[in-house]
Amino acid sequence: MKKIFLVSVLFVLSMSVFAHGFNNKGLGLMKYNPNPTSGDVGSALNLYLGPGNSNGFGFTFGADFEIPLIDPNLTIGPGVGFGIGHASYWGYSVTTTDIKLDAIAYYYFDWLIPSMPDQFDVFINSTAGIKIRNTTERYESYYYGYDIKDVHESSIVFDFETYVGGRWNFSDKMSLYAKAGYGSYYGAFGISFKF
Repeated sequence: MKKIFLVSVLFVLSMSVFAHGFNNKGLGLMKYNPNPTSGDVGSALNLYLGPGNSNGFGFTFGADFEIPLIDPNLTIGPGVGFGIGHASYWGYSVTTTDIKLDAIAYYYFDWLIPSMPDQFDVFINSTAGIKIRNTTERYESYYYGYDIKDVHESSIVFDFETYVGGRWNFSDKMSLYAKAGYGSYYGAFGISFKF
């Protein structure tokens, strides 16, 4: 897991260096600019919902805030998420709830696509943080009479996720948001509010 995280960070940093050299624009906030040739993406609040990748059927809701840092195509910020999943079969059921606290990085690579329209942005997204998981398992037995046994378990685990995605910028302040990959969900859809 640590190797995957390290490789993702090195990839994002190397893309940044090869694209723009060490063109450091400081640590201040920049105004959002969806023009792909400028590279000056700005702060954005992303809200999204996707089918859960926990136990069985469920969903995950997430929110994160992007802050431009170091490179004009890189944003880093905090993120939170909540997920729930449920599965049952043959006298057994399990319900899982997750609360996530993450650091999230987006790298925009619009400059790789020739003639990229201003209305669209594409990115790779990586998250690292902790996941607080609560699991309830229920066992039902009818062999020796009706018997139900509930098992509750809580854990805190390190969480790493990576996605690719994009935005359709339908106005200067809002865009539709979608990403797919591996993590708490295989895909998510939502909306971005840009500053």
